[in-house]
Amino acid sequence: MEKDFYHHVCHACRSVPEPVAGVYQKFKSCSGCKLISYCSVSHQRADWPSHKSVCRHIKRMTESYQFPALFDLTHSPQSLYQAQNETILLLEQSLNRPLRLDERSSIFFPDICGLCLRPNGKAYIFCSRCQVQFYCSDEHKNIHAAIHEKDCQSLKLGFQVFKDRNLDTMPGRADIKQSVNSGMKFPASLDDYLSTCLDVDSLSLADRIGLTDVLSYVMTLVYAVRKSNVLTVDKSSLCVHIIGANVVESNMLVILEHFFLWLDTVRVLDLVFVGPDCPPPDSDLIEYAMLKFRNRLSVKFHERVLYHDMMKALPQTARKPDLIVAFNCGFHEYEGLETDTWLPTIEYILTNLSTILVCTAYTPLEAENDSKPFVKRNPQVRTIKFCERNPFRSLMPYRNPERTESSVFFFNQMLSIFSIEQDIPQ
Repeated sequence: MEKDFYHHVCHACRSVPEPVAGVYQKFKSCSGCKLISYCSVSHQRADWPSHKSVCRHIKRMTESYQFPALFDLTHSPQSLYQAQNETILLLEQSLNRPLRLDERSSIFFPDICGLCLRPNGKAYIFCSRCQVQFYCSDEHKNIHAAIHEKDCQSLKLGFQVFKDRNLDTMPGRADIKQSVNSGMKFPASLDDYLSTCLDVDSLSLADRIGLTDVLSYVMTLVYAVRKSNVLTVDKSSLCVHIIGANVVESNMLVILEHFFLWLDTVRVLDLVFVGPDCPPPDSDLIEYAMLKFRNRLSVKFHERVLYHDMMKALPQTARKPDLIVAFNCGFHEYEGLETDTWLPTIEYILTNLSTILVCTAYTPLEAENDSKPFVKRNPQVRTIKFCERNPFRSLMPYRNPERTESSVFFFNQMLSIFSIEQDIPQ
């Protein structure tokens, strides 16, 4: 499990500064990158083998920019996010590898003021409730208080999970309670499902909240199937295409018992994972899932391919999807750019398939932008759910580097469901 980063926390032991006579003193930061902090020299030395490669490249970049800190400029949230993404791209090119989670977080979440986005310097002024949001002055803290209030509790929970998580062990599992059956009332939310249907009492906070990241994908799919009425009385099999898939979605295979519990009339689930970032088939994972669910599951992976290209390459007799699901899709992210690979996929779906399209998004604004191509296609597209808060979103809050809409986001937070019909010749 990858570790994350908080600028005020010792990067080796995850301890935080304690007040001395009521006064907080920052841990000393790395003299090279000036981003990462340590509670002691011994912990800095212990972490150096892991940190040195990215540190040296950041130091060279800082010196070439001739700024005392990597982002010591006046920024808007948009320009800061752009500068951070450009920095990450340059670092990955220089290192010839992807940055780790903690390295990316050190670029996205440096020690800057929550209001003016400038470096905080020696100031150690923070929100005492979440212990995550920092400021360069008490004045800026007071000005930002009302904006920060709406995200404070979520930031606090995310930080608690960070401190509680054991990086050396696998996350704990939560089995379905023996008393739970498909005849029960369907849970109102993922939180409700966790508390009433699963054995979570023995799990740590980090494991309990972390479990919802993967569980959210399965239960969102269940919820979408139920709301779209795609299962008719005589329909006992379901074909689901998960587009833009990556390794996160493939983890659904381990916990599909939650799917079959609430959709027990589905005798066969045909899952197809496809996308340019789709991982190669994990034979161990697939074998485990196939043994666990026996004849009720069929799984295919189409890695490093765009959805419309995969569909065009399939024989005419290939089964068409009952549902297409795009989790945290980002349809709009590269709109208008040559790198927009979603545009031909969306057009293919709209012009060739009669199906149910399910798409989720991290934030409300992203959900609205992602839904625009489908809303414009009335009456061909019927809206079942439009940019609604998903009751089965993940409960794990993540810090949002874009900072424009919110300081946090959740996997599958927003949900839209569309029914797409092709013209039937008279």
